[in-house]
Amino acid sequence: METHPYFELLGQLTKQKARYCVVGLLGASFYGSTLSTYDLDLVVEPTEETLEKIRLFFHRQKFSEIAVYHGEILKQPPTHGEVLRKKMTLLFTDSYGLSIDVMTQISGIDFKTVWQKRKKFSMQGRQICVASLEHILLSKQKAGREKDLLHVRRLQEMLIEGQNRRLGKRIKK
Repeated sequence: METHPYFELLGQLTKQKARYCVVGLLGASFYGSTLSTYDLDLVVEPTEETLEKIRLFFHRQKFSEIAVYHGEILKQPPTHGEVLRKKMTLLFTDSYGLSIDVMTQISGIDFKTVWQKRKKFSMQGRQICVASLEHILLSKQKAGREKDLLHVRRLQEMLIEGQNRRLGKRIKK
């Protein structure tokens, strides 16, 4: 079976010991969501060391980097410190259409909290760190963007279904 390029990249990031969590709709798909997305959203540890690892990794993989600040594309690549201070998003793209948004925070939750509640999934032999479904839902709610709010109801239903399954297993024991 061929490995999905995102799984391959995430597995390699894990091996590099880069502290990241998959968020957004792709993150929700690890919990069973069928909502579709074409990009990969990552929240990374907000340190210069982690940004260095992430940026070097994607540059070695031949990805182009675009820095976005308040919806504007910057002409000059920012320093790691600028990315952290201004909470910029780094967009990495390749010639095959892969698109990865790298953020040092997500709406409503700090990285430390996301990291503590992360789940590890094994996908096609690769270990992938994913934010909890609760945090993915909360970030969509807090972002308040129309496109995010369209998905909130379904993610809430998934969360309730998962809680009911866990409760049912505890009652049966």
